[in-house]
Amino acid sequence: MAKLSSQGLAELERYVQEAGKTLPGAFVEVGTPDEVLLSTRAGRLDMLDPDSKAPDEHTIYWFASTTKLLTSLAALQLIEQGILSLSTPMSKYFPHFATPIRILCSIDAETGESVYEDSHEEITVATLLNQTSGFGMEFGPTVHAWKKWSNVGNGYTNSCKKENLWHVPPTEVAGKRFEYGNGSEWLGLLIQEATGLDLDEVLRRQIFAPLNMESTTFYPFAGDKLDRLFPLRWLQRNSDGSTEWQPFEDQLDLLKLPRTREEIDYPVGGGGIYTAPRDYGTLLRHLLKCHLASSPSAPLKLSVASVHSLFAPSLPGTELGHSGFNGFSHKFDATPAELDWSTGLCVFNYSNEAQRRIFSDDKAHGRSTGSAGWSGAPGIRFWMDPVREISCVSGMNLLPGSDPAVDEFNDTVEKLLYKALIE
Repeated sequence: MAKLSSQGLAELERYVQEAGKTLPGAFVEVGTPDEVLLSTRAGRLDMLDPDSKAPDEHTIYWFASTTKLLTSLAALQLIEQGILSLSTPMSKYFPHFATPIRILCSIDAETGESVYEDSHEEITVATLLNQTSGFGMEFGPTVHAWKKWSNVGNGYTNSCKKENLWHVPPTEVAGKRFEYGNGSEWLGLLIQEATGLDLDEVLRRQIFAPLNMESTTFYPFAGDKLDRLFPLRWLQRNSDGSTEWQPFEDQLDLLKLPRTREEIDYPVGGGGIYTAPRDYGTLLRHLLKCHLASSPSAPLKLSVASVHSLFAPSLPGTELGHSGFNGFSHKFDATPAELDWSTGLCVFNYSNEAQRRIFSDDKAHGRSTGSAGWSGAPGIRFWMDPVREISCVSGMNLLPGSDPAVDEFNDTVEKLLYKALIE
């Protein structure tokens, strides 16, 4: 079982505390299947308020795209129950996606002139799970241009308005290519249709309550949870090299995150979850334990096969199938072909030792081949490493998530963590 050296643990702790002087709510949760090795956080809750208190283990962060794992787990549970199957067509619950499906092939960003074709490939639960459903990436050129010219549904899905999902056409034929689009958002709606329950309620009953994830919800805008909610801030980098913190509102075109329950039309299954890092760390440790022991998850009512599927590559074995990773692979020091997607996670399949070394320090290898995880927009990264028997979730609440401080923090955490591991 993984252990951290006392010296390495202290070094990692010192780094987080130092990073918290300039980063909002820097945190690290590291664990094995059986215990928490490190749970730390630093900084202050509000970068616009120098007198604000520091976050604690109950502070709730927006975890954005880490939601996809939760939605996938709920779908796998419904498959176990016989309510859904991998081959269940999306059209069973959303008839307007019956074949032939109208695919948006291209759109001229200047004129709005669009080219469509018909597809006879069904969008299924399987393609929603592994991001090959054909729904295009929101910040990609095709969907972005479509939203520019559309009269309806031209905001982004994390606004939690159903029209921003409902009206956007697919941009790819299902099952052919990984595309980091809105498959999980549609899967969340499909789960609601299949169960007759709000997705937040489904996840509360089937995941949050069994694992005692009491800080996790789509609706943290009232009572105790509102008091614990981390305010999201924007880091502005100026041309003269200076930086300043600003409110997030109105910083990203078309994205208006809700701040009240009434603003949410539906729980966004691809990016709407709010949680405490300790809650999410609990989930990762539990899944890793079940995977390593090849034992079913009794609390989550998941079979061995379902848990293993989270770590198993599922994409078409072609360059086209993996090309959707072109915009992400640099973050993981990988080629697109070395990344895959399972039933809910990115799978890291580094092809050899040299490519597996995320860092140049020979004593600080990164995650192992066969690890699985992903990230969240406001600076969050997580993974489970079955070779080293360790899981980690780290990050902050900072936008834009592309800011160099985000990767620098998470890369350094990963480097120090693997350096601290006792063989």
